Amino acid sequence: MKFTIRGGLDLRIKGNPKQSIEDGAEISSVALSGGDLRGIRPKLLVQPEQRVAIGQPLFCDRNDPEVMFTSPVAGVVSHIDRSRRSRFEKIEIQCDGKKTVTFDTSGDVREVLLKSGLWTTLTTRPFGNVPNSSAAAEAILVTAIDTNPLAADPTVIVQSAQAEFALGLEKLASLVDGPVIICQAAGSPIIETERKNIRIAEFRGKHPAGLPGVHLERLRLGGQRVWQIGYQDVIAIGHLFQNGQLSPDQIVALAGPMARNPRLLRTRRCANLQDMLVGEALDGELIVFSGSVLSGRPASFLGHRHVQVCLMPANSRDQQSPYSQHGNRNMPMPVLPNETFEGTLPRSILPVPLMRALSVGDWETAHRLGVKDLLEEDVALLSTLCTSGADYGALLRRALVDLEGLPQ
Repeated sequence: MKFTIRGGLDLRIKGNPKQSIEDGAEISSVALSGGDLRGIRPKLLVQPEQRVAIGQPLFCDRNDPEVMFTSPVAGVVSHIDRSRRSRFEKIEIQCDGKKTVTFDTSGDVREVLLKSGLWTTLTTRPFGNVPNSSAAAEAILVTAIDTNPLAADPTVIVQSAQAEFALGLEKLASLVDGPVIICQAAGSPIIETERKNIRIAEFRGKHPAGLPGVHLERLRLGGQRVWQIGYQDVIAIGHLFQNGQLSPDQIVALAGPMARNPRLLRTRRCANLQDMLVGEALDGELIVFSGSVLSGRPASFLGHRHVQVCLMPANSRDQQSPYSQHGNRNMPMPVLPNETFEGTLPRSILPVPLMRALSVGDWETAHRLGVKDLLEEDVALLSTLCTSGADYGALLRRALVDLEGLPQ
C-alpha cells in the first residue's frame, strides 16, 4: 500500500540532527510524570528512599491494577510529587547500580508485557489512552516514519537493532487477529517484505504525513479498535523477549538552533535533561523542549513517549510552541480561514469548522467532524499556524475527555 499526502507543511528550523547514534552523557536521575499518563489513575507501589531495580513496578492503574509502570533504571526513589488533591504528579529516581528484574518470557505475550510495563507503550485509537489489560484490538499500527521538524530517521535506529525489531513485530502480531501494519516512509523501507499478519504501508509527503491520525484515515481504520505503537517501543519489546530484561535505553534526536552538535543520542528513558545537555548547548538563553517543537513541552525530564529534545532560543515567540503566533491562549478569538490550514489534518476532516467548534466548546459538532480520530499531535500544526491564540491540543483533549466520559 502506497499513499501520497497532499498539502501539509515542512517547517524550516535550523539544527537538524546528524543521523548517527552516539552515547550521551551519564544520567544521574530519571522521572515519570503523571501528566504523561492519559486515562490512568496511579496507585503508588513504592515509597521515598526505597531502592528499585530496572523493571520493578513503581505504580499501577487503580482502575486496572494489572497495568503496571516499571522503573527504567536501578536506584533510589528520591522524590514523589503530589498535587493539592494528593494526585500523583511525578516520581523521581536517582540512578544507582544495575540491578535488573528478569522476566519469564516463555508465557503469554500479553502477560509478559503487562508485568514488564511495556504494555504502557501501546496507545488506543480513539482517545489515546493505555489499553485496558483485557482489551482487544482489530489492528496495530507501528509508526516507523517521523515527519516532525528536527526528527530522527527511524531507518537508522531500526537498522541498529534489526533482530529486536523483527522479534517485537512477531510478538505484537500474536496480540491481534488482524494485521500489524508498519507505516514507513516511501523510499526508506523499515521492512521490505510482508509476512503473515504483518503489512506495509508507505507514506510520502510533508508533515503530517508521519502521524498515526493520517495513517488511520488513509488505511480506513477510523472507528475501529486500533492500537498504535512507536518503532522504538517495538525494539524494546523485542529486547525484552530476547534477553528477559528491559532495555533502559532510549535514542533521542538532540537538535534545534541552540544545539552545539545536533545528532542522535543514546540515553535513558525519562532522563534528566540537565544531565543530558552538559556541553551540548550554545551560549545564550534557551528553552529545552521534550518532544517535537510542534507538540512537545518545556521540560526538565524526557517525556514518557518522547524521542526528541529540541533546544530553542529563549526569545521564541511562544514558550509552548515556538513557531506559533499565539497570544493569550485563554481568550478565544476569531478563527480566520487560511489556505495553509488545508492538508494539516486527515483529508476527511475540515480544519476551519473543527477549529471553530473546539474554540467555542461545541463538542457535538466536533464529534460530527471526526474529532475522535485525532490526538494532540494531529492538531499541533493548527496551533502553530492559527492567529487566534488557541491551543488546539488542549481544547482537543477536553473534547475527548468529555466524549469518553472520563473525569478531568
